[in-house]
Order: sequence, then C-alpha cells, then structure tokens
Amino acid sequence: MSGAGNKFSVINAVDYNLSIIQLAKLAPILCTKSMNNPYYSEGLISVDAAVKGLDFRAEFLNPDGSHGAMCGNGGRCAVYFASNQKIFKYQNKLIDFSMAGNKYKARINQDNTISLNFPPPIRIIDPKELRLKKHILNVGYVNVGSDHAVIDFDLLNGVGSFNEFDLVGFSSEIRFHNDFQPLGVNVNVYNVIGSKVFLRTFERGVEAETGACGTGAISTALIASKKYNLNFPIKVIPTSKEEIQVDIIGTKNNIVGLVLTGPAVILDSYYVDISEDLIN
Repeated sequence: MSGAGNKFSVINAVDYNLSIIQLAKLAPILCTKSMNNPYYSEGLISVDAAVKGLDFRAEFLNPDGSHGAMCGNGGRCAVYFASNQKIFKYQNKLIDFSMAGNKYKARINQDNTISLNFPPPIRIIDPKELRLKKHILNVGYVNVGSDHAVIDFDLLNGVGSFNEFDLVGFSSEIRFHNDFQPLGVNVNVYNVIGSKVFLRTFERGVEAETGACGTGAISTALIASKKYNLNFPIKVIPTSKEEIQVDIIGTKNNIVGLVLTGPAVILDSYYVDISEDLIN
C-alpha cells in the first residue's frame, strides 16, 4: 500500500494470531525485496479483528522490527485496508481503531482520502540550539506519538538545493544525538514556499529517507506555522509530491486535536511463503 507515497507491507492478520515478537521477525522479511518478496516497503502493518469498542486493531513495525511508534500514513492505510478487507462493516461513521497502544478515530471521505484524528501533541519544544560536532543548529522537537526533530532548510548553509542535498548524511548525527536518547528521533527538513510546506523526512527504523511521513508532516506543520504564521489547514508536500493536509481542532494556542488527511491506496496483492521456523 501507499499512504501519500509512504510504502507499506500490509497483512490481514485475523486468522494468524501473531504476537508482536512474531511480527518483529516478519517485518524485515516482508519489507525487504527478495526472491520471494517482490517489493521493498518502509514498514509493516498488521490489521486484526476488533476488540470491544473498536472496529479493528492495527500494529505498525519499522523494517528493522522496532515497534511502539504511531505512524500517520500507516494509520490511514490500515483504515482503508480494514474496510477493503471487510474486517469491519463500514457504515458511514467515524471509525475507531487502535495503533501503538492508543485509540484513534478516522473517516473515509467522499474523494476516498482518509482523515485520521490525533490527540493533542504530547510535547512541543520550539526550535532551540542543538550542539553538533561542527556547528550549532536550531532544531524544534515534536512528539505526536512518534518523536520528530524539525529543521528549517533556510538555516542550512552550503548543503545545496532543497530537493537534492544529502538528507541521509545530514540526518545521522541528529537522529542519534544524546538529546534524543534513548529512542533517537526522526529528522524533518522543511522549506516554506507561499502557504505550502515542502518536506523531506529521514525515518528512524527505516534509516533512510521515505517518500512521506504522516507524523513528520504534523510535527513540521506545527513548528512551521509558528515561525511563518501559517494558517491551518496546512498543505504539506513530501518527497513523493502526494499532498498531505494537516489541520488542528481548537486554536493554535489551545490545540485539542489534530487531523491528518491524505490518500491511501492498495498498489498490489500477493502471497509470500514464509517458513514457521523463521518467526517462532
């Protein structure tokens, strides 16, 4: 599946009864292109049957098997997949599901985009000086279920153009910086043009730049809106060029909720034969 260009391997886990430990062993297999698996992806999503009060359950794992962070684009893909697979009966209402140990609400819009509601940010730290080996850089921090460092491209000198500079090389020191331990952080570099926010994201667990990042888009919109006095909803253009929209519920000074809207589509369906010895 693709969530605004963020690629995922998604499985219907209703009949498998897979534990998190088993999913962690599956993630590198299903996210890595091989003789038995035709596609590379940036995360594994397991969609399972509902428990009381929910329409379905979902788990997100990075390709390295790490688990526990919320994934905005993955959440939207999980909603579309669960509806498509008839894991729950969609009745034109808000959809309740769980991911990363929390409950979320979503809706399928008339244009088939998915709107995913988030609670207020867990933490926002306005940009402040972060001391790196060779220089000091102003870096913002946002946690909306996943940790994100946010950096304005205008503060970077001598790195080249926004679309072509070496994001992976630039991000590694920040991703593992002591200030963000023990989990580390995702790294977002943004460029505001007019009212739109252009975004490139290096994701931990993937250890590479991804086509898009939903929680990164939310985090960046929150930081950029303050610096550039942008009005919500804010359109974010990730590397994939598939637009994501970030909105707030409440006001800038009193955010009571967040809404991430964007596309989620199934690109292909296939079977992968995996020996039980590899996951047990």
